[in-house]
Amino acid sequence: MSEPEVAAPPQSGSIAPDGQIRIPEACPALLLNDVLIFPNTIVPLAISTPAMITMINDALSSHRVVACFSRAHAPRSDKPEDQFYTIGTAAHIMKMFRMPDDSIRVLIQGMVRIKRVEITRV
Repeated sequence: MSEPEVAAPPQSGSIAPDGQIRIPEACPALLLNDVLIFPNTIVPLAISTPAMITMINDALSSHRVVACFSRAHAPRSDKPEDQFYTIGTAAHIMKMFRMPDDSIRVLIQGMVRIKRVEITRV
């Protein structure tokens, strides 16, 4: 199962001429268990799920921005949109390290709070 991709508030993607990172209109969603990412914080994450590793690789090859959402402790249903909170943080992938066990470690920096508008694909 691939990770959901969510739509963020419309803005241009990638890095602007002034060096500021812009949030793309649609970002892949990084679903986190027991972790909160806040704006302006740098957080190391270990990722071992093949679908999440593919999602990180895709984000690294394009805009380097992911939408981070914490999983809901008591989901209302089994639908993907009910599995995580609607408020999250857009985060910039700063570094990625591949580990011998085929997992990856990423260093991400929270940028701004975002609200999930819609899930465009799962």
